[in-house]
Amino acid sequence: MVKAKGERTRKKIINSARTLIGNKSYDAVTTRMIAAHAGCSQSAIAFYFTTKENLCKCVIDDIINYHILYYKPLSDSLAAAEADHPLSREEALRFLQMYLQLQIQVAMDPRNFCSVRLSINSTAVPDGLYAPLGATIRQFILEPIARLVMAIKPMPVNKALVYSQAISNSIITFPFTGVMLKDEYQETGDVQLQQHILDFCMDLVASL
Repeated sequence: MVKAKGERTRKKIINSARTLIGNKSYDAVTTRMIAAHAGCSQSAIAFYFTTKENLCKCVIDDIINYHILYYKPLSDSLAAAEADHPLSREEALRFLQMYLQLQIQVAMDPRNFCSVRLSINSTAVPDGLYAPLGATIRQFILEPIARLVMAIKPMPVNKALVYSQAISNSIITFPFTGVMLKDEYQETGDVQLQQHILDFCMDLVASL
């Protein structure tokens, strides 16, 4: 019982730190602010994490775990298909659609907004803490999409990675940059908006 309560407190602190750092930055957030948001004492933060930097590292680790949870099954499925035979253009387009649909769903879920902000803003956390998150994003998102782009149209890997990054950026930044279009989708909702984003990305790649 005590252990379960302690784990709940620890999780609340991590969630509060992710929310505050994601909305502001590491330097702009204090442990006092995190404690107030989590409804605990600063001594609780010191007990579970020792330092604010260690807490931030746990936030990053938590985001990495979610990236792996979301994307590793699809990444593994793609790798298995590639090992079995060279992907045709049609197969690559099908896998790409699955990747982009997943990215859109993750990016448009309000529960993920702070995690997405931290994922795309390496300057929000201390030097060195972002590197493992960046490596995870590259391994499970950017590199698989780049391989699919190359299967659709042969090109150098560095060029395909640029395309992969550009496509991914257009998706994950949309919740923060597309607010001026909110009124246009009041009646149809997020489903049509997500479909329009997917159509744009797929048309872009298919035109290569």
